[in-house]
Amino acid sequence: MPAIYAHRAFGEDLKAILPRGRFQEIFEHADCFSVGLHGPDTLFYFHPLKKNAVSRHGEALHEARAADFFEGARAIFLQRGGRAADRAYLYGFVCHFALDSVCHPEVALQMQRHRLSHTAVEAAFERAMMLRDGRDPLKTDVAAHLHATAETVSAVAAYCGVTERQARTAIRSMVRSSRLLRAPNAFRRGLLHACLRIAGSRSVIDMIVPERDRPECAEGNAALAACYERALQKAEELLENYRSFLAGEGRPDERFSSNYESEERI
Repeated sequence: MPAIYAHRAFGEDLKAILPRGRFQEIFEHADCFSVGLHGPDTLFYFHPLKKNAVSRHGEALHEARAADFFEGARAIFLQRGGRAADRAYLYGFVCHFALDSVCHPEVALQMQRHRLSHTAVEAAFERAMMLRDGRDPLKTDVAAHLHATAETVSAVAAYCGVTERQARTAIRSMVRSSRLLRAPNAFRRGLLHACLRIAGSRSVIDMIVPERDRPECAEGNAALAACYERALQKAEELLENYRSFLAGEGRPDERFSSNYESEERI
């Protein structure tokens, strides 16, 4: 899946094209929208070094038919009084689905074609996206937009089916983990690599944004950039659809019938 910065950038790019009057909650409750942009991935960071029920639940949400989540979310949204902060969170979740479902098949293709790990493909694209935005890939705090506020914690707990304590831990761990893997200089990079090799965490090593462009990732970065642009249009259309659905008008778009791994309906 695209990693933290790609989802963050995706949200910013959408905010630049969405009509503010129709999606004012996104701007007024930016923290909730920002956390929503990471969908069920947030749960992956709950005690990430060991398997647990919360992270497994996040994986299950990722693999399940998205429509089931978004239909159930409407009932929760109404039970909670139709809060504007919740709407912003759910809009972010829609964006996560749009980007993941479009990009995942390409990530899988690049993994197979170039014998790269999932996290290596992600990290290379993270670097490309930060360079696109004029940011230093080695120094950028990619999770600076994530905050465990009362509203974000409440939303994650309510819609992802975890406790508020678990939600708070997951959000804070997401920020902390991303900062631990930031390697702004050679010493820190070497230390990180050494510690992770000793721990046998090859996939985590691959999460570290590379110092320079990797030739074997150039094709994948270009293909993922094209997927990213297509996902922006998909997200804009799905947001309009889900906005209407939350208001009791119509049904969720049929494209919600896939999971986060592809666009194939299940």
